[in-house]
Amino acid sequence: MKFIKKIVGIRLERKRKTAYSNIERMIEVDSIKLTLYGDLIKVVSVGEYIKKGQLIARGEITPSIHSPISGEVEEIITGIKDRDGYEKMIVIKNDFQENTYENYSAKEHENLKIENFLSLIKDKGIVGMGGGGYPTYLKIKRAFENKNKILIVNACECEPYLNCDNRLVQERAKEVVEGINILVKIMKLEWAIIAIEDNKKEAFMELRKALKSHVKIQVKVLKRIYPLGEERVLIREIFKKK
Repeated sequence: MKFIKKIVGIRLERKRKTAYSNIERMIEVDSIKLTLYGDLIKVVSVGEYIKKGQLIARGEITPSIHSPISGEVEEIITGIKDRDGYEKMIVIKNDFQENTYENYSAKEHENLKIENFLSLIKDKGIVGMGGGGYPTYLKIKRAFENKNKILIVNACECEPYLNCDNRLVQERAKEVVEGINILVKIMKLEWAIIAIEDNKKEAFMELRKALKSHVKIQVKVLKRIYPLGEERVLIREIFKKK
């Protein structure tokens, strides 16, 4: 009888084309169409000048949306379905000026009360990037109500071809750490763990530089075994338990 050794996870590497490619800006377009889905209600009108980051539609359940460009509201389309079946769209003509609506600093948020912080996160329309678009403020609210004391920041790619977490940490380590620090203070966490794969040496070095003055945040380097980016697998690898 042959015994086969059980292998937990498999090693996959498909990042050669993106490993050293910087994050790039999208090509500027003349206009954009923003879809009003769910219970989103527009808060702008035709002819109104809009700045980059300005709120253009608000929802109670559906996360609010903001303009990614500055320019004029050219048209509000209703009754014509797009490829996903949505019938309402706001068309903004780009003025290519990149006029920004608001600028924030990390220090402004560190001392907010949890209620005000959750309201801000909801109003800014921040959602998870996994595809489901789950509102981030609900995740934070639930964790705070359950009195969770540890935050795990998943910097491990969920698929072999992806390299976005790696590039983001390499190029924006300071901002990533500032965001984590805000959550640690507002949620009264005991500590936070940034989980990263062992093939992301450059990202790890950038995190070390950014973490010099943050004693409650640490980096955990894990073996790059697929599917490490899946949250239950990640938790098991960090704490060695389900």
